[in-house]
Amino acid sequence: MKKNLKMKPSGIFKSEYLRKYFSKYKNRYLAGIFVLIIIDILQLRVPLIIGDAVDYLESGGAISSGLTRYIYLIIIIGLGVAVGRFVWRHMIFGTSRFIEYDIRNELFAHLEKLSLKYYNKHKTGDIMAHMTNDLNAVRMAVGPGVLMVVDAAVIGTLTLYNMITEISLTLTIFAGIPLLLIIVNSIIIGKIMRVRFKEKQAAFSDLSDFTQERISGIYVIKSFVQESKELKAFEKVTKNYYDKNIKMLKIFVLMHPFMRFISGFSLAVVIGFGGYLSIQGTISVGQFVAFVQFIGMLVWPMIAIGYTFNILSMGGASLERIEAILDEEIDVKDTEYVDKSITEIKGDIKVENLNFKYHDEKEIA
Repeated sequence: MKKNLKMKPSGIFKSEYLRKYFSKYKNRYLAGIFVLIIIDILQLRVPLIIGDAVDYLESGGAISSGLTRYIYLIIIIGLGVAVGRFVWRHMIFGTSRFIEYDIRNELFAHLEKLSLKYYNKHKTGDIMAHMTNDLNAVRMAVGPGVLMVVDAAVIGTLTLYNMITEISLTLTIFAGIPLLLIIVNSIIIGKIMRVRFKEKQAAFSDLSDFTQERISGIYVIKSFVQESKELKAFEKVTKNYYDKNIKMLKIFVLMHPFMRFISGFSLAVVIGFGGYLSIQGTISVGQFVAFVQFIGMLVWPMIAIGYTFNILSMGGASLERIEAILDEEIDVKDTEYVDKSITEIKGDIKVENLNFKYHDEKEIA
């Protein structure tokens, strides 16, 4: 990466910085996504199989012969889904760990090249927060975040397709309208979450820095009997971190019940209107049962959209903080004229005309 090219704040999938890692591990991502799509397709067959089984029983079919076939199909699909989930978890979640490993190494290598000028402006605790909390948020975005984007898109699209083509377009419209509120809510919440998460991360940086400095200077604190004063200062810093966490948690507390309410309302519409269509003979009992299960499967993509917005918002905020470090110019560099053959210095060292000044100070110290 060119250090003279400033990386503009962007989303996880638009990041110029992350693009090289997505390219590096694209085969693992593609393999995991391919298996995930196959698993989603298999899962969507289960409601249809159960619906066919219900219609078979309603028609008076023999339990010993026909029903056994449906049971075997569900068992086989269940085994396939279990194996497939292991594969895509290994490929997608494993890749997020590789990316986390690579970014951490690159970040540490860049920090080693920065001069003391940078460390005079940025405290140790703040840097540690970037190396831990921020990296973890980015890992969640490129792992579970990628998973939920693909899974929600595939499950949502295929579920709607099956509901419309296999059962009833009218019932699908009535049941789907309330679920659209979840998407709107997720977009609004995602923007708020990004701001509050950045505030929380900044508070964590302050807490980490305060703790690191006090532990490093514990002998000085005890020598001057400043324990009570430092304890009060620590309580103030932790209270700030606590407040920022609670502020962000309130969003989660409001969002989850809202999503559950909307999904429950949609299910009530299905039971009421779908039951009416079944009684009228527009759809069969088996189709009604299958549709109820499809609604349950459609709720997950709607909820996943909310979680995805949160994870990607937090990951994007943390990525901006990490990119800010990687954008720092290396101000002490070896020129092309450096004689690297010199490995040992002999003789006296004489310093002449040396002066310095603190950062942003006009006068020489």
